[in-house]
Amino acid sequence: MPSPTTAACRTCEQSFTLRPWHLKNRDYRCQPCRSKQTRRWREKNGVHLRRYDRAWKDANPDKVQAQQDSRSKPQRAAYGTWYWEHRKERMQARGKLGYAVRTGKVKRHPCVRCGNPKSHGHHHAGYDKPLEVTWLCHKCHVQEHLKSA
Repeated sequence: MPSPTTAACRTCEQSFTLRPWHLKNRDYRCQPCRSKQTRRWREKNGVHLRRYDRAWKDANPDKVQAQQDSRSKPQRAAYGTWYWEHRKERMQARGKLGYAVRTGKVKRHPCVRCGNPKSHGHHHAGYDKPLEVTWLCHKCHVQEHLKSA
């Protein structure tokens, strides 16, 4: 029997931890099922969403402008400079690898852990050798970083 802090997903029937929004919205689905349903809805209603967003922006130019002003150019430029200074080796290694993949010098491979053919991620053991990477899917790449942390 599930405790008050857990519930069974109404879609897949897996047990999951309840969060405040589950109770507020009376939505008793686990996060993977919610994500899957949201993705399907957005694919089906993409044209409507874009039309709705455009209409809202046209009707609320002051709010759009305020949102843009809150992220001023000097702040963004300062963050970009800081980011580059603190992650220069990483950015250069990623750039060199990206160029090598685009030009065909390096081929993408399936995830070395789980064999997932859609391994769009790569893991640098060290940034001094930018083309020597371990090809990992997103899930395995996150596990790699959690393991090394």
